[in-house]
Amino acid sequence: MPFGNALGTVAGTQPVIVQTRTSPTKQEAIVAYQDDSGNLKVMCYDGNSWYNEWSVNIAPGGNQRERRFDVSYETQSGDAIVVYSKNISVIIVSHLIRFTDLLILTT
Repeated sequence: MPFGNALGTVAGTQPVIVQTRTSPTKQEAIVAYQDDSGNLKVMCYDGNSWYNEWSVNIAPGGNQRERRFDVSYETQSGDAIVVYSKNISVIIVSHLIRFTDLLILTT
């Protein structure tokens, strides 16, 4: 049986930079991507379904093709961490303790 035509996976502007991480302690994954409008979009997989978790513009008026984020999991707890910059002096850390809770710390 042949494959059908390719279908789009992301609505709106297309991803330019993509990063995927999986949890070391549970069946969970985080995908973060920066689109060609400078938006960072974070999607989460909870073992059953994918969810669009949150989005923020991280390159307002700047270079949309310059990576301004990173994604990781803590080894012991399995908590996800998303770090991003809006090209200002403040780095924003978004710590996803659970998919329903989000704590934003600024330093």
